[in-house]
Amino acid sequence: MFKKIIIYLLLIFSLVIGLLSLYRASLKSSDMTIVNGRVTNKIISYYTSYHTGRHYSLIFTLRDRQNKIAINLGTENEAREDATFYLIDTSKLYKFFIDPTIPVVNGVQTGITRIDYNDQTIFKSSNNLNLYGGLCISLLSIAGLILIKYKKTATNVNCVKNLLR
Repeated sequence: MFKKIIIYLLLIFSLVIGLLSLYRASLKSSDMTIVNGRVTNKIISYYTSYHTGRHYSLIFTLRDRQNKIAINLGTENEAREDATFYLIDTSKLYKFFIDPTIPVVNGVQTGITRIDYNDQTIFKSSNNLNLYGGLCISLLSIAGLILIKYKKTATNVNCVKNLLR
């Protein structure tokens, strides 16, 4: 019984994660938090994760803004290949589009999805991972919940058949 409850909770949790990813993929520019700011500093920083090792971000400090904002760069190889660091000049005014579903952690919000300079888009992140990942996770979670429900029903039918014999 305890095992089934844990499985149900894990499947429901993964369904919520999948739906959140789908929601993030469906956000339009008008749904984003828009921050206009002059970049005063930019650095590539990393933190160490137990499961994935080092994870890199391009962090911007803006004039007159307490929290820093960042672009998620992924692994070290992905960070080296990303040219966004060179597209952003310090002391220029940019418009940043930030995903509102990503919280501020340790004074850094890593939800930049688009950067505009003089009404020209100079950076735009892809939502394909959120879209396809969320779709797969959601469908697998729903299939798991249906399978558990079907298996429970099939077990009850087999019990009734055994009783009738």
